[in-house]
Amino acid sequence: MGDQVQMQNVERDEMLALSSQILRDLGTPPDDALSVADSLVQAQEAGHASHGVIRLIEYTSFVERGWVIPTGQPTIVSDRGAVALIAQGSSSSAIMTMTTMRLTTFIVSLFLLAKYRTLGGLSKKNIPILIVIGAADFIANLFLGVATTKGLVSLAVVLGSLYPIVTALLAFKLLQERLHKVQYVGIAFAITGVAFIAAG
Repeated sequence: MGDQVQMQNVERDEMLALSSQILRDLGTPPDDALSVADSLVQAQEAGHASHGVIRLIEYTSFVERGWVIPTGQPTIVSDRGAVALIAQGSSSSAIMTMTTMRLTTFIVSLFLLAKYRTLGGLSKKNIPILIVIGAADFIANLFLGVATTKGLVSLAVVLGSLYPIVTALLAFKLLQERLHKVQYVGIAFAITGVAFIAAG
């Protein structure tokens, strides 16, 4: 038998301080490091270990490879209301709107692939599941586009915004991530809210 792994409990403040220090050592500004560390610790506390402090390993790798600039600041290049544009395009042709969107994403991805010469750690065995994910994403956006032409955009968008519930349930089923009682309550409220909106 191999060596057994011993679990060790770490106090929240200690975990937060250590995570923040690791990010600062990578060159992240102190305020940003504390903010990111706090998000990771919150995910850890909520039982979402896959999005917890284990992500620090991945973040460190990204910085070392030059994929992430710790001091970089996001900039809004354009703010035109993506859903409104989807609705406008779908009124003419939903399929062409979604095809154009995904073709643009594909071209940008090819550009990044040529520039950085990396698949981001993916291998050939990941291709089938990536194809399924891409197809599902395309179909979902296509249905959203069609929905905006058949009814109220406000209602279609609210219904579409419920996708995190499906993500949470799949994480529970496939990744065995725990859902707390308050999260079940939140899901119930979200579904109830959509029902009220649809009834109105």
